[in-house]
Amino acid sequence: MNNKPKLVIIVNGQGGVGKDTLCDYFIKCYPARKYSSIEPVKKLARSCKWDGSKSDRDRKFLSDLKVLLTEYNDLPFKYTIGAYENFLESDKVIWFVMVREPDEIEKLKRCIIDKYGGRCATLLIRRADILKQYGNMADDGVYDYHYDYIFDNYPPIEAAQYDFVCLIRNIEKETG
Repeated sequence: MNNKPKLVIIVNGQGGVGKDTLCDYFIKCYPARKYSSIEPVKKLARSCKWDGSKSDRDRKFLSDLKVLLTEYNDLPFKYTIGAYENFLESDKVIWFVMVREPDEIEKLKRCIIDKYGGRCATLLIRRADILKQYGNMADDGVYDYHYDYIFDNYPPIEAAQYDFVCLIRNIEKETG
């Protein structure tokens, strides 16, 4: 029996670099799941008539709302920890969690390692053709963290998917 703790990979990258596409592909092939720390924020934003759009204005609204909720009662982090605990009870062995803010990335990583004794790595996904300023702290601060791994996502998608699977399998070995 394998007693190795499950692996958490905290994923970040600017909008449009392929984070969801790559993680979703991996999930089709391996026992993994995905979560975003913005989920409880989006739920609240919908009650404020946010329609799910991802314009720069929408991204700033979500970023600002997440900051307010974090400062008020740390709701996004608490939901993320709840989702992590659900993952621990699942049959999945890898959990991709999307987090944008450098201080929140570090807080989650430390919590998983120190409090839960888990395995955790950080991963930046980037594309050279997508370098944009969005006008909000979350999107614009993507490069303000020192990641354990960096994945350069270049087309064609089939090659990128293969390379991504190889990277995740390598992360599994290196963190094991």
